[in-house]
Amino acid sequence: MSATTTLASRIINAKKYINTHFDETFDDNHIYFYNGRLQPWEDEYSPKLSTSAESEIVDHRLQRIFMKKMGLDDVMLGIRRFNWILNTIYTRADYNVEYTDYRNWLHPEQPFYVMNSEENVYKCISNGNGTQSLIEPTGTSFEYLYLGDGYIWKFMFNLKDDIADKFLTDTWIPVPVRDEDKSVDHLFIEANTIEGDIVYIHVDDDGKDYTYAPEIHIRGDGSNTLATSIIEGEKITHIQVNNRGEGYNFANVEIFGNGTEAKATAMIAPPGGHGSDAIHELGAFYVVTSAELIGDEDGVLPIIGTYRNVGLVENTKDSNDDIIISESINTLSDINISNTSGKFMTNELVIGEDSLAEARIYFDPFDGTTIHMFRIWGEFIDGENIHGQETGEVCVYEDAGSTYTDVDILSGDIIYKENIIFITRREIQIEKFVFVVEF
Repeated sequence: MSATTTLASRIINAKKYINTHFDETFDDNHIYFYNGRLQPWEDEYSPKLSTSAESEIVDHRLQRIFMKKMGLDDVMLGIRRFNWILNTIYTRADYNVEYTDYRNWLHPEQPFYVMNSEENVYKCISNGNGTQSLIEPTGTSFEYLYLGDGYIWKFMFNLKDDIADKFLTDTWIPVPVRDEDKSVDHLFIEANTIEGDIVYIHVDDDGKDYTYAPEIHIRGDGSNTLATSIIEGEKITHIQVNNRGEGYNFANVEIFGNGTEAKATAMIAPPGGHGSDAIHELGAFYVVTSAELIGDEDGVLPIIGTYRNVGLVENTKDSNDDIIISESINTLSDINISNTSGKFMTNELVIGEDSLAEARIYFDPFDGTTIHMFRIWGEFIDGENIHGQETGEVCVYEDAGSTYTDVDILSGDIIYKENIIFITRREIQIEKFVFVVEF
């Protein structure tokens, strides 16, 4: 028995992932980008390998500092980015070949599509029988690009500026799904495709003993394709398509001449025509998520401190067991203190003398009145001493005026997690993260 996961299945699963997690109207789900972890790595420039071990997931929950709501505008299907490079032999798009055979990047140096220097995406229809690409494809015409190096390209899409700014990276290209996210050129291409045309006929075997150019007949369920052969040295070197025709789902190439053994394959356009569906034609079974932290996020995100992990968490709850729906929230508690003469260290463990409640210090402003804490376990008792376990500093806990986070830090499903090199917060900086999940 033999089975395989189809391209359609992978794309459907990618779309379901987007809809079920990022669309709030779906089962009232709410997803957040989060950052956290003050504790340094053993090697600060080599973060611990991220795994799906439950202990690590719990650690990400406990270390959360800030959460920012995400939505459909923050996620998009995507493909790997391959820039056009001079002298590269590109792969022709062949829809007669099992999709995963040549789109799983066993040979990523020879992709079947490129992004040019103007950030337009093109699909390779013909690679000139395996020659080097010498001319960069350009323009946004819905017509096929027949270039002097023998390549045939099809413009697929380009990106609106806001989409490119948010999702386009050196490694990934977003592929818009919603019409409102597509550029005018993208929509125009989709509306001007020809179903079942034959742009290119590949010579599989050039044959022998042809003293004149044989006739080429196309037999299939479409119509109007006309082609002529070109011979050299009594072999067929090329078949030129003079009229692409339309309406083909299948087609056989018949060669009539005085030679023998020549064979050719008609490269039929995918369903809908070349350019009608970039998602399926280019294999957009990756999900690209973009998140940004801007300054103090309207006073919610602490400017001070560093962090070392990020991720996506869904349906975090508050202390009343209700799902949090705020646009942004932090997990810090502002604890009032008195009778202190020193300063606690960042990430220092502190313990209540009588209650044995524990917490970690996020920041001690050394003003003698307030300490910002996280990971609080238990309840401190009004008037008890709080002892720092590293500095030995002591202060008195004041219940009046202390404000605790409403976030249940152990709640929520973490659906993506990543350990990163430490980032130090600054008031004027923007921190951008792009996550990619493959289906």
